[in-house]
Amino acid sequence: MHRRFPTAPPGLRTADYLLAMLRGRCQWLAITDDGSAGSPLQGIVSDSDLAVNCGRNPTLLMRGMLAARTDDELAYLRRQGGVFLAEGLVGPSVVEWCSQMAGELDAALAEGAVRLAVAEMTRDGRPHPGLPSCWLFFGRAGRQEVLTPTAPDLGVVYADPPRGEEGEAGEYFGALARQVAAKLQACGLGARQSPSRVSQDITCRTLSGWKEFYAGLIRDPIGNAVYAARAYFDFHVVSGDTSLGAELKRMILAELESDQAFIPVLANDTLANLPPLTFYQGSVIETDGTPARTLDVEKTALDPIVDAARVWAFAGREVSGSNTLQRLGFSAGVTPQYASILNDAAEGWRIVAYHHALAGLSDQDGGTVIQPWRLSRFEERLLKTAFDATRRLLALTSSIYSSTVSP
Repeated sequence: MHRRFPTAPPGLRTADYLLAMLRGRCQWLAITDDGSAGSPLQGIVSDSDLAVNCGRNPTLLMRGMLAARTDDELAYLRRQGGVFLAEGLVGPSVVEWCSQMAGELDAALAEGAVRLAVAEMTRDGRPHPGLPSCWLFFGRAGRQEVLTPTAPDLGVVYADPPRGEEGEAGEYFGALARQVAAKLQACGLGARQSPSRVSQDITCRTLSGWKEFYAGLIRDPIGNAVYAARAYFDFHVVSGDTSLGAELKRMILAELESDQAFIPVLANDTLANLPPLTFYQGSVIETDGTPARTLDVEKTALDPIVDAARVWAFAGREVSGSNTLQRLGFSAGVTPQYASILNDAAEGWRIVAYHHALAGLSDQDGGTVIQPWRLSRFEERLLKTAFDATRRLLALTSSIYSSTVSP
């Protein structure tokens, strides 16, 4: 018998209930009047109930990843998860759900890899030092915006060890992180070069080390090259002691409250990349008027929206989440006078993310580059709409936040 169930309100889509189960690492949900644990119970829904409606059961994949006994089992389950997501990616309207589902499955995969790596190191005579720790995804994975089989940017946070044991703890977590990264690569999550990736290296720091790192970026963003490290601000905890990640979020918020220069620097950096002007005879016309036969949608459209959404969220002192659509939605709610531009940018993100995912699933340079001559006229029009929305968002962001931190 289970004493506690995650709760949800009635009337949601099957996909939303499945996503709630993945987030709660469970196969049941308690449906209550208002979705809270304190309201009257309406019933219990299981993953099997939902599978009858949609013909898929991703919670089985999640549970398999968490209980896998070998790297081969993890790799097989990861491939099955990829098939499930590719079949569900039918248009821009489902990109948000598919990317969040992919994020939860990748988190379960990472948790399973960590569990196997810890067990292997223990068998090899290197037991866990017993310090609280947690694992983070950064960048695209940290925002739950990855739909292609790409290795997530991993980070490890561990509690400060007793004096004199710093070196031993650092060596252990560093070795563990490398072993986890190798397992994820063996599962088919290969690393790729991209402007949005934080680093190809696993980042291991104590809690105080991470606090010092973030404080340096916020207090001296130019001197510490915050543009190159901006994706470190997009993270979420995928396994371990969640209180460590929550403490980092609180620390970042406190630094934002006391610093007035950070937001303008971030806002200026959003103009580093601009979307192209239009399409013409199978080419894309860049901002300087030159034609190009390939289009880097991540650099010219996805990243600018992501960067602007981060500025708006931080200016509104919202650091609890990292997802771009959630950041834009939050900002539209607190600044209704700009809601139309923010909502258009969110729709533009969905369109570009869909084509980015299609390119990645067809193995076109890891999903970064698409070929304009392959696009239909309708797809060209959709992308041009997304580019226009991106330019309006960037112009608004720069005009409001380049010299002040409040709209």
